[in-house]
Amino acid sequence: MKWTIGLVAATCAALCGSAGAQNKRVTLGTSTSLEFSGLLERIKSAFEKDTGHLPQAYTPGSGKAIQLAREGTIDVLLVHAPEAEKEFIAQGYIERHIPYVSNFFVIVGPAGDPAGVKGTTDAREAFRRIARSRSLFISRGDDSGNHEQEVAIWKAAGIESAGSWYYEAGLGMDAVLKLANDRQAYALVDDGTWLARRKSFSLKMLVRDPERLGNTYTIMTMSKAKLPHVNHSGAAALAQWLLSEKGKAVVRGLTVDGEALYSLVGP
Repeated sequence: MKWTIGLVAATCAALCGSAGAQNKRVTLGTSTSLEFSGLLERIKSAFEKDTGHLPQAYTPGSGKAIQLAREGTIDVLLVHAPEAEKEFIAQGYIERHIPYVSNFFVIVGPAGDPAGVKGTTDAREAFRRIARSRSLFISRGDDSGNHEQEVAIWKAAGIESAGSWYYEAGLGMDAVLKLANDRQAYALVDDGTWLARRKSFSLKMLVRDPERLGNTYTIMTMSKAKLPHVNHSGAAALAQWLLSEKGKAVVRGLTVDGEALYSLVGP
């Protein structure tokens, strides 16, 4: 009898411990840009230290992260793909959608600027000049928030992005920057990643267009009715922490040469 009671107690302890550890693990789906800018690692480290939760991040790009969430393998999202987000919300998957931080996309390219885009403040015109000059452009081509924005600008410019001058890499932001640097090509990059990584490249930031190239990252938690098996309590804890003063302090503290990589949205 004592052996039976002991076995039951041990089994219960093991199962309860496993369930507790699982409940503490929070899976965050996000963009490669948050990873390469350094913000993601700061968030993970500070959140774990402050709360005891165990954040596990997946960074396939915003579009693919949303698809993983749709499949029930992501607890919470921090993404920047407005069109994909709208579709996800319309399908009933989202409980909360909270704009969190923002920055801008910029166009970078070789110092010689063969397309002559430097100085223009209209991304559409910059893309037209790149296409007309058939200067090499490296696209993420990976269903990311960056790629979504790029496609929107080509469409607004009335340009078909195809031909030997246009290369879809299917890679993350840092890899695309390395490729563009090696081949002295143009690329679209979020300025958080650019500020964090610019000293590694000979490329130059050539075009800013705040009107058309705004870039907002949103927190999204899942619908309990649509996705009952994800860690909703962990997701709520991460969302609450991100919106707290501790979470905001992490964002404010990420600077390069005194320049902030992200701005908080809202109060």
